[in-house]
Formats: sequence, C-alpha cells, structure tokens
Amino acid sequence: SAAPQQLHHRLVFETSQGNRQVVDGVRIPVSTTSPPVLGPPLAAGSWLVHEGPGNAQSHHWGSVVAVNGQTTIPQRYAIDFFGLDATRHAVKVERTSRLKPVTESGGGRCWAA
Repeated sequence: SAAPQQLHHRLVFETSQGNRQVVDGVRIPVSTTSPPVLGPPLAAGSWLVHEGPGNAQSHHWGSVVAVNGQTTIPQRYAIDFFGLDATRHAVKVERTSRLKPVTESGGGRCWAA
C-alpha cells in the first residue's frame, strides 16, 4: 500500500480510576522524496557487525556524556566492525595495520575511524 501522507500520534489509556483518556499529538508530514541510497561503509571483505544501534544492551547505549550542562549519548548509533579472515575468525593484526578507509554514506562526514 502507499505510504501515509502524515503521521499522527494518539495515546489511549485508562487511569487507575477507570477513566479512559485520549491524548492527541501533533501531525507530522511524511516526506515524498526518495530515500538516499547508502553504500557499505567499509571496503570489500568479510565484516562482523557488532554492538550496533539495535542492541539496547550495547556499551554504546550506556555512554551518557554531559556537555555544557546537557546530557547526550554520542555513541547511540555507533557500530563496531571486525574484519574476518577466510575461516570467519576475527583478524589478528597490529593496531596500525588494521585501519581501513571508511566511506561516508549519503553525504555524511566521517569524524574518526
């Protein structure tokens, strides 16, 4: 089916006294532009993707940092990539020799690799 033209949040709940409550949120328009096509962030090869943003138990999720009086979780969308050898084991190399070029996706900027 076609994508909706807008998103609307509505919360319906019952209070401890048994009263039904409805809270309507704002309506958000849905973009009609095509989504960007993202390429792989690393060079060809076998990579294990670990501790990604879908893992709420990841150490990245718990990295709360206070900056200028505001808390933030700068690593929330961080992903760890491990190179795999032909036997699908993590590659064991010296730290300086394991650095691989990182490709920015969708016009983004790579801050560190």
